[in-house]
Amino acid sequence: MSDGKTNTASGLNEVEREFLEYVSSLNGAGLKDLTDRYIRLRARLKFDTKKYRNFCMDSLDLHELFYGQDDEKNILEVYRRHEFMIAMRFISYSFSLDRLPKRRLSHSLKRLIGREVPPDRSKTQRESYADRARLLAGKLGSDPVVVDYGCGFAYQSLQIAELYPAARTVLVDVDTINLRFAEHRFKKRGYDAETLPVTEDNLYPALPRHNVCIATEVMEHVKSPLTVFENINRSLEVGGMLYGDFGDHHAETYHVSHNLKGLREAMGGDYELIARHTYKRVR
Repeated sequence: MSDGKTNTASGLNEVEREFLEYVSSLNGAGLKDLTDRYIRLRARLKFDTKKYRNFCMDSLDLHELFYGQDDEKNILEVYRRHEFMIAMRFISYSFSLDRLPKRRLSHSLKRLIGREVPPDRSKTQRESYADRARLLAGKLGSDPVVVDYGCGFAYQSLQIAELYPAARTVLVDVDTINLRFAEHRFKKRGYDAETLPVTEDNLYPALPRHNVCIATEVMEHVKSPLTVFENINRSLEVGGMLYGDFGDHHAETYHVSHNLKGLREAMGGDYELIARHTYKRVR
């Protein structure tokens, strides 16, 4: 996965270049002009900073004033109206793929008191994606069928496809440019991928049989996380792998279901925790 490799001539990495090429193919804008405008915006808005995230949150809060969060179709519409803003956040995740994570005092303190800390801080994000891909798909004994639920730009599932080219991937997310671009990245590399768009008429799409499910940072963003889990549970093979953070989250506009206790209870004894955020379906 070469997403983070930077082109010194343009200052853009592969994800940025591919995204701009894709947008250019959609709107007919000249690639050079589009790239120049993007570089100016990136420098001004700093997509990978807390300031930009807060800017996104403020815009979502403003829209919530008019749409509210009680109706799931309203939530979907707000995400749709912010698809390009959210795309810049997804792009920013590629900026740090080859950087070592910062060492934080809070992590050292957690180690001292025996609390869980994030994975090996001596590895880059790219290396962590590769390790996780092997954990999720490397011992299945057959070609993986991967459902990436709430896929964004599908960084993790694309890494699985790069290590296991015969993998079949199903990408699930709100029907926006981000889902279509994720599919484009797979198809460009010759990997088998299809999309299941979340739409007003199909808020919780049924899933195909699969043996790997990536559902990280998605359950807190949907109104009915139990419905998502039930769809996964109906179609995930026994012995299959489920990856996701199902802990509670702080309440905010993005987190419409910040308490995931019901989901954890629904998992019951059917899933065995084998690594951080990684579960094996045992029955």
